[in-house]
Amino acid sequence: MKYVKTFESFLIETISTVLSKDEIINMQRKGARTEDEWDMIKDKSKDTKFELEENVPIDKIQWDNKDSDILEKQKRRLQRLKDESNGSQTYLRRIKDEEIELAHIENLIKMIKSRVKLNPLIVDKNYRLLDGYHRIGAYKHLGIKKVNVYKEI
Repeated sequence: MKYVKTFESFLIETISTVLSKDEIINMQRKGARTEDEWDMIKDKSKDTKFELEENVPIDKIQWDNKDSDILEKQKRRLQRLKDESNGSQTYLRRIKDEEIELAHIENLIKMIKSRVKLNPLIVDKNYRLLDGYHRIGAYKHLGIKKVNVYKEI
């Protein structure tokens, strides 16, 4: 028997144990995607169904930073901001945001090392990453070769 969920129910049921749906959406709006991109994915996916697919090779998943180390990239971004900082409130806010993102990535890496089960990534029919940018980066950083995904059907 195959397990099928809508995108909305997936967010509500699986992620609410860690973050609320609104927190996920707000994090996405601030993070990997622009607000328009996230709204487009949410609207497109509202009636779309996703099926759990286990042990998908991580290299099969299409995402922008496939060939870079997300942790090292975040450290460089933070250092560059600190180097450029003129002490203004704008820079201080941006530095704080980047520090929070770095801490989030480091926390994901620790969780994976501790064998904490993370929510599966969400991909479309062509294995393009829809949700899970930081998680896939953490998996890649640790050299994990296969992951579970919810794939659009």
